[in-house]
Amino acid sequence: MQPVDVVSICNALMDVVVSVSEAELQALPLQKGYSHLMESEAQQEILQKVNHRAFSYELGGSCLNAVRALALLGQKTAFAGAIGEDAFGERIRVRTDALQIAAQLSAQAGHATGCCLVLVTPDGERTMVTSLGASTQMGHQDVPTHALQKARFLHCSGYAWLSPGLKEAVQRSIAVAKAAGVQVSIDISDPCVAQLVRDDMLEVIAQHADVVFANEEEAHLLFAGSPEVAAQKLADQGIMAVIKLGAKGALIQRGNERCFITPESVTVVDTTAAGDMFAAGVLYGMLLGRGLETAGRMGSLLAADVIGRYGATLSEAVLLRVRGM
Repeated sequence: MQPVDVVSICNALMDVVVSVSEAELQALPLQKGYSHLMESEAQQEILQKVNHRAFSYELGGSCLNAVRALALLGQKTAFAGAIGEDAFGERIRVRTDALQIAAQLSAQAGHATGCCLVLVTPDGERTMVTSLGASTQMGHQDVPTHALQKARFLHCSGYAWLSPGLKEAVQRSIAVAKAAGVQVSIDISDPCVAQLVRDDMLEVIAQHADVVFANEEEAHLLFAGSPEVAAQKLADQGIMAVIKLGAKGALIQRGNERCFITPESVTVVDTTAAGDMFAAGVLYGMLLGRGLETAGRMGSLLAADVIGRYGATLSEAVLLRVRGM
């Protein structure tokens, strides 16, 4: 296998994005702005209540979003996940092939492909309803060993620690990566991860992480302090800290070097995948050997672009701009 820039193993999901009114969202048993994990039947009940709206479809899952952006930027990427033998699974195969992502997708008979229903309100906030489907069947057999041994980064999501099989697969992938001298980046991905599996997260970060991505709430839940305190605690462990601050920008620290990234000006349309795109931009900058500020600006540009568009897509204009930095 050819050398790979970034490998990831995570939930393979199809994002189904739909615009809803504030009233429609309030009528659902959901907390605005959060991710809700449900069985397929419960997700379908919610889907039926908004099926009069138009849907858009794109690859989903925190790490697959980041890998998709990196592939669009021209990086060599690989991804491992599980899908069902259904229409969404075929969509994922076709899309990853089109993006030239080396996808190791195990088909799970009798299980539907995972789906994330993304409800976007007029203020651009997204509320997610996820059914993991076939992703729950992942295990050690899904570790992309050959790709990892030729990679520069393994990118992981905290969501993996909420699913026993995927957690096992990611832990084994980390072991393979570290043995091969591959850097490990971990995106906490959701405040619920920091709440539900805090001790697990702190342990894997301390033992294996080279880069950690967290938003302000996640950083506070993990490290019980301000973004600056969280960044310093990570830096003291030799870990690069990337704290995403939403409309306030971002804080990045590596060792004694710290910089604040000013946010791009943008009209918010849809915040779906913004954090994932920011992570992709920072990783892209690191792969190219750029400094912290440039890598952070790359992330900021990608995040602003996806926020300003509907459906978690990136424009050719921003891809061209970031490639030229």
